[in-house]
Amino acid sequence: MFLVQGDLMSRPDWMRRHRLRTLRNICLPGSHQSATYTAESRERRLPLAIGWTRCQRYDISEQLDAGIRFLDVSVTSPSQDEDGEVR
Repeated sequence: MFLVQGDLMSRPDWMRRHRLRTLRNICLPGSHQSATYTAESRERRLPLAIGWTRCQRYDISEQLDAGIRFLDVSVTSPSQDEDGEVR
């Protein structure tokens, strides 16, 4: 399921019609790098990264409302400057 800007449809309860099936018999739609919808604004200090890091246009809430049920989330530690201060 591709979510194209302008094509986002609300499908928060699509799984209701599959309630009698087991999870192994359902193909769950997911999004790759789900939380990268703001990546370009965060990566201004790395110009080469802009355009390559952002995989989603919609935030997590909008993705879930559209029916996405599998989120690909990467967890990292915060960046630190030379003094050890978190940026």
